[in-house]
Amino acid sequence: EVLKGKDELMTVYEILGYTNPDVNFGVQSTLNLLLKNEARFAEKFYAKVFERAPEVKSLFQENITEQGKMLTHMLRGIIYGLSRPEHLTLGLRSLGEQHKFYGVKHEHYVLIKEIIYESIEEELGQAFTPDIAKAWNTALDIIIDAMDV
Repeated sequence: EVLKGKDELMTVYEILGYTNPDVNFGVQSTLNLLLKNEARFAEKFYAKVFERAPEVKSLFQENITEQGKMLTHMLRGIIYGLSRPEHLTLGLRSLGEQHKFYGVKHEHYVLIKEIIYESIEEELGQAFTPDIAKAWNTALDIIIDAMDV
């Protein structure tokens, strides 16, 4: 094809795949906004968990503030680890085994996914676009599927 301003023939390539948003980019690009105030995010998250499933409070032996710090720290690591799934999956399975030992069951993961998704939506506000929502939903599925052993 001859391009305007060029005398010789040029090959034009079509780049495909940009119509589907990248999951990793979607979640990683919103993570800093999501965890701008880590303590607030964790506090709201655990308040919802204990409101909807008061029976799980006994699973949390640690100080809930410290638990919240661990939650946000792990969430950061996991989200950035999505770029290297071969390493992440093993760690998530191990984390899932640990949670199983503490008494976490399949139905807890279903509830946690619902609550964390809602918490992400609330915290991101207008930044929670349909593409970002889909990316977070997919990322949470990957995480929970690997942990729910």
